[in-house]
Amino acid sequence: MKIIWTFTLLMIPGVVSSMSVTGYSGEGVTIKCKYDKEYTENKKYICKRHGSVCRDRIRTNEKDKLVKNDRFSLYDDTSSAVFTVTIRDLRKLDSGTYQCGVDIKSGTDPRTEVNLKVLTGFFLPSGESHRCGDGLKRENRTCVDEDECEMRSLCGKNAQCFNTHGSYFCTCDRGFQSETPNFTASTGQCVGTRGVYGINYDYYDYYD
Repeated sequence: MKIIWTFTLLMIPGVVSSMSVTGYSGEGVTIKCKYDKEYTENKKYICKRHGSVCRDRIRTNEKDKLVKNDRFSLYDDTSSAVFTVTIRDLRKLDSGTYQCGVDIKSGTDPRTEVNLKVLTGFFLPSGESHRCGDGLKRENRTCVDEDECEMRSLCGKNAQCFNTHGSYFCTCDRGFQSETPNFTASTGQCVGTRGVYGINYDYYDYYD
């Protein structure tokens, strides 16, 4: 069975944020890019950097419809202001720096940088003495990810948990923020706040 890892990113106008993503050869990754609702009608895209040039892997103006281009697909969910990019059948050559962004007519596109690293899967020798690393569990002779987010109280109230390979991160719900970096339910809580100019932004923390 092939596995698709999911990662959620936030695009803030005027800010280029970055996130590292790990995938495995033959499997897939799904990248969810949140954008401001004022850009609902704009084209969405993901491109891969080659030096100073970022070459499109997929770009579309289609709304609420799945668009495919080879192993890449993009779905723009306008009701949630999120577009989802899926890369299937990952290959080692897919490793590199990508940017998911919104095509605007003037100024700098709101975008998020994604550093993708594609690894080959690994198998364990027989014997119980061989253990998997943190955030992984053993299934037969293979180390697979353990979903820490199955523990519903992991991130506390007003927060969501997102599983990553070997780890997880917590995000506050829209309109809430944690003052504690890398927070969990026991180290910090999401409290109500308002963003700049009265706009509420999600607040993201990562836990390793």
